[in-house]
Amino acid sequence: MSDYIVRAISTDGLVQAAAICSRELTERARQIHHASPVATAALGRALAGASMMGNALKGQGASLTLQIKGGGPLGTVLAVSDAEGNVRGYVANPQVDLPLRDDGKLDVGGAVGGEGTITVIKDLHMKEPYVGTVDLMGGEIAEDIAGYFVESEQIPTACALGVLVDRDHSVKAAGGYLIQLMPGAGEDTIAKVEGGIMAAGPVSAILDRDPDPEHLLRTVMSDFELKILETCPVSYKCYCSRQRVERALLSLGADELEGILREQGSCHMTCQFCDAVYDFDRQQLEQLAQDKLALEARREQFSREGRQLNEALLDATQAESCLQRKLESSAMEEKQLLDKLWENYELSHSAALEQRVELESVSKATRRIAELNREIKALGPPNIGAIEEFERVNGRYTYLSEQRGDVEKAKEELNGVIEQLTRQMTEIFGQQFKLLNESFQE
Repeated sequence: MSDYIVRAISTDGLVQAAAICSRELTERARQIHHASPVATAALGRALAGASMMGNALKGQGASLTLQIKGGGPLGTVLAVSDAEGNVRGYVANPQVDLPLRDDGKLDVGGAVGGEGTITVIKDLHMKEPYVGTVDLMGGEIAEDIAGYFVESEQIPTACALGVLVDRDHSVKAAGGYLIQLMPGAGEDTIAKVEGGIMAAGPVSAILDRDPDPEHLLRTVMSDFELKILETCPVSYKCYCSRQRVERALLSLGADELEGILREQGSCHMTCQFCDAVYDFDRQQLEQLAQDKLALEARREQFSREGRQLNEALLDATQAESCLQRKLESSAMEEKQLLDKLWENYELSHSAALEQRVELESVSKATRRIAELNREIKALGPPNIGAIEEFERVNGRYTYLSEQRGDVEKAKEELNGVIEQLTRQMTEIFGQQFKLLNESFQE
């Protein structure tokens, strides 16, 4: 039966779970790395866990890396999964072997070591990958993955992984499950999950009897009604290629490639994940060295052009800043001129434009302005209170003019009275003179 993952959720929506049968991919890893039984068990557990975690990403081109450094004799245990759950991996020292534990089982925890860290790297093709690192809980891998989810992602998780190695060191059974509580799960749900795990027993034994991951899930979660969400085939899959190896060699640099040519004349590159060997003879290495030199020349050219563009951009930015300052200065000067136009002549900008006269010659206008300024200067300093003084004098003048009219009218009336009195006095005097003259004649 081919390896595959089953994903399910409880019908009450409180528990989600995944299970995997990974016997074939674990056996493939054992054959590639010529691993000892304990190394096979450690690597198989890591591959199964990484496969279920990677399969949960569901992002196009996404990947998950599971790295365990426990300080044990196996060294680093590393597994990489794509978004479908296909995996590849290795252990640093696959030939390490340890005595069985007292219970007769492989000492995976002792081989991995418990004094170290487990790191999960999720590459979702965003700006930066997500990286989470927590301390190991013993090096048995399943408990360490569960601890990672609880501590780093705050998801209550139960994980069990197992690899059953046969007498001929081949893989007889391998796989595991990952059970996680959803928000809202209470103590009764937790108790049912724990009870199912305790009743089910070791994963490797269940898979040895029946390698169906759905059967594994239903056995462990016997107290739940499950809804199967999907079934996804998985395999041991390495993405190495000659082109990728060539890119890796090019990344060494021209000097290092020249050193390989001088010392070895050829090279053999072995993939860490699948043990594929890529041979490069002298001619191919020389071509790679030439390509590297050409790439470095192009990079230098691009770098030089980039610096020139940056300098041009800096100059343009400075020029823009200078123009902006000039614009602000011009705007301030314009405002001052408009304010002065209103203060001195009570003219708005639009009104001043209506009275604008086109100049025939700027030089003539400049000379005329100088002449007017001299004439204005000859007039002396302006009388700031002239308007108030004019209003005061004009009021006084109006008052006196009215008084003068009244006086002249009174004078005319007085002259009329005098003329009338003169006529009356003349008549009276004439009459009296006549009487006196008659009296003297008698």
